[in-house]
Amino acid sequence: MTVCLPIDWPIAPFGMGERGSAACAGGVAFLLLVAAGWIGLGTAQRLKRNPERREAIGQRYSTARTYLFFANLIGFAVCLIGLGWGWAATHYATIVFEGRSVMIPGGEILILAPYLFAQIGSWFFFYSADRKFHELVVDQRKHARFWSRGGYVLFLLRQQFIMVFAPLFLLMGQQGVERLYPEFMQEVWLPYASLFVLPAFLILFPLLLPALLGLRPLPPGSARDRLEANARRLRFHYAQIYLWDTRGAMANAMVVGIVPWIRYVVFTDRLLEEMSDAEVDGVFGHEVGHARHGHILYYAMFLILSFVLMGAVVQAVRLVDESRWHEYRTLFLIAPIALMGSYMFAAFGFISRRCERQADIFGCRAGSCANPQCSGHDQSTTLVSGGDGLCVTGIDEFIRALRQVEDINGMTRAKSPWLERSSSCAVMLSTAPSSRAHLVVSARQQRI
Repeated sequence: MTVCLPIDWPIAPFGMGERGSAACAGGVAFLLLVAAGWIGLGTAQRLKRNPERREAIGQRYSTARTYLFFANLIGFAVCLIGLGWGWAATHYATIVFEGRSVMIPGGEILILAPYLFAQIGSWFFFYSADRKFHELVVDQRKHARFWSRGGYVLFLLRQQFIMVFAPLFLLMGQQGVERLYPEFMQEVWLPYASLFVLPAFLILFPLLLPALLGLRPLPPGSARDRLEANARRLRFHYAQIYLWDTRGAMANAMVVGIVPWIRYVVFTDRLLEEMSDAEVDGVFGHEVGHARHGHILYYAMFLILSFVLMGAVVQAVRLVDESRWHEYRTLFLIAPIALMGSYMFAAFGFISRRCERQADIFGCRAGSCANPQCSGHDQSTTLVSGGDGLCVTGIDEFIRALRQVEDINGMTRAKSPWLERSSSCAVMLSTAPSSRAHLVVSARQQRI
């Protein structure tokens, strides 16, 4: 998002010009791809030689990918600022429109090219390692279902579109209109109308998910019947339950949608295939917990108010001293985005971990009966309506579901403290020795 702002990028040093800058940026991206190849292909070879060391190799592989991610960001910053690629790409993407030199709509993609090339290109090499990990944790019959190399890259690209590119394209569209038709951006009504853009996007975006991810409704059968019955018992309203065919690459679930008539529950194929009915019910209870506790709406309001507040601060600074705004325009453009990124990392991370814990507790309640000290459930057991119960079996079943998700996805329990703090609350609860005790205490505190 920072790169897509109208920043005055430094000119390429040493008189390199546009071509020299492009060649240097390409060289940086190539070196990053070499590093990705060393990580992906090297990991695949180590797994082939020592499959019994899968967890240790997996931890090293995950750490290496994290380091490469940050190396890609640093390399891209070097390209933009130190090698003049931001300046060169802007020149390449500039056209004459109505007597003015302006960058073409979507020209920001060219500025992002070195980063995107290194990021997407690295997936071609990571495929070798990820396929080998997949072969070690599934039976022989399912090996052929895994993606081809091109399909794997497309699979990851579709996920990135949802999390990164969709909001990015909105910003690029706004910037393109502002460049081509600056007078339109001066309309009095526009700031007020723009306040509705983000809420409308957050409400309607789930409608795009089936097409973006290739989702299809969960076929009729025992799994769907059981999930629908659980939804009625838990008083959970939704529009559709979808199956996400990941070719066995992922065991996950999610709930999306602020309003019930555009709210979807999504299960991946591998989760439904490799987890028991009780474990699937526990995962479903966790997702229902997010909706029942209003987390989705809470997240949406948090994002909207955060962006509005940051925009108000920027405009206030601009009104105080217009001359300094023009003198330090690049700083005033970059600083709010940097502050927002830091704020989101700290504040949103703090909030989301607590929401995950609350959803975990609801997952326990969703599978609980009326007897807190029950010794087990059978076909005759009646689970409490609305998720209002809490019993030992419900807690144990939910913890078992979390551990099963962990095992299916090949997660390692030996993590550094930094990674553990950054990981999902669900995984942290599943790895803690006293998980049941933590859940019972938290649930009782919520009940009080």
